[in-house]
Amino acid sequence: MALQARVTRLPKDAGGWAALGMAYIQQARTTADPATYDRAEKALRTSLTVQGEDNTDAEIAMGALAAARHDFPTALRWARTATTSSPYSSPAYGVLADAYTQLGRYDEADQAVQKMTDLRPDAASLARASYAFELKGDTGRARTLMRRSLAAAATPADSAFAHNILATLDLQDSDPRAALTGTQAGLRAVPGDSALLETPGARPLGAGQYRQGPRRLPCCHRRRPAAALPPGSGRTRTVPGPP
Repeated sequence: MALQARVTRLPKDAGGWAALGMAYIQQARTTADPATYDRAEKALRTSLTVQGEDNTDAEIAMGALAAARHDFPTALRWARTATTSSPYSSPAYGVLADAYTQLGRYDEADQAVQKMTDLRPDAASLARASYAFELKGDTGRARTLMRRSLAAAATPADSAFAHNILATLDLQDSDPRAALTGTQAGLRAVPGDSALLETPGARPLGAGQYRQGPRRLPCCHRRRPAAALPPGSGRTRTVPGPP
């Protein structure tokens, strides 16, 4: 990994350590390997040791890591720290929105999503806006925004995530064939993506037959913009938050 070589060459590069930590978090989301979170935390702690103040990238990543470990109160504390140190950072408001959503504070989550989208209407902010409408039961608007997120996808991981959510929406609309098509498109972008491989109802059984999954999954398993532990793992890790 180029980032590993970078921090080996420049061990006092706080931004490099933060980028490495976030890369590990994204890797964990794709591979569903929770051990990768330990490597992420080590890199982020190093970044914060090198630069303890106004280190927004590391603060955002620590919030994403806490959310990935389902420690949403800690994710909220880190997100608040990040939005304070950099009030014009769109990713910081993304972590804030995730934390508020998972804590059931939907009005505050909507405000964070709106701020994020105003700052940068990219794949990440559009995906969160899609989820906000899905939570309100407006799956049509959710699908439209998720398609916009797919069109704006800048990385294969963004594309795979969008395909996964669109497939889930297809299943909610009892359209397993469309879900399978979307899942296969996502797997072409990121072969072996754990979330796509576990998409319920999107796996063929045989000629003309498809497995119909449940119409609705718990939101923490369906919508994880940040990395997530595999469903049913039973593991929840705590990342100490900022003071």
